[in-house]
Amino acid sequence: EIFPKRSLDTLSRIKLFSEYLQSLPGVLKVQYGREWVERFYSFIQLLRIIVLLSGMLLILTTTFMMGHSIRLTMLTRKKELELLRLVGASDHYIRFPFFLEGAILGALGAGTGLGALYLLFSWIQLRFGGQAMQGMFTFNFFSGTSVGMIVLLAILLCAGGSFTSTRKILNL
Repeated sequence: EIFPKRSLDTLSRIKLFSEYLQSLPGVLKVQYGREWVERFYSFIQLLRIIVLLSGMLLILTTTFMMGHSIRLTMLTRKKELELLRLVGASDHYIRFPFFLEGAILGALGAGTGLGALYLLFSWIQLRFGGQAMQGMFTFNFFSGTSVGMIVLLAILLCAGGSFTSTRKILNL
């Protein structure tokens, strides 16, 4: 039996490779489970769409939740904010601590989530990553760059949510 390389990752490449093998002299039949592969590929495409939509929903939810959290914080400190305005504080001076709070909460939230995900990853690797599975699957956690990008994205989303919320409150 011949097993395909990792470069045969799309359905069209698998079909082309199968047709190439079929055209070789001495090859009678190429079996690769076409129907199963096509159904599996369709399922993977559906999962990609679901993950993309879920990610967009999480991004919107994160931004709105942070915005409302900062808004509630500002409303509880309304008298202090009015006093700051009376003594001549600029909007940027008032807005900065809330912006910073959003960024810090974003970093803490991303760090906590990634930490929990790493614990789950370690448990799965310990539980299912034995010698019997070593040749079949590779277990890799996010690279350092990916972790940094996730934390940066969380900081930007939460800081953006707090920025829009403070802008709305201060303009009232």
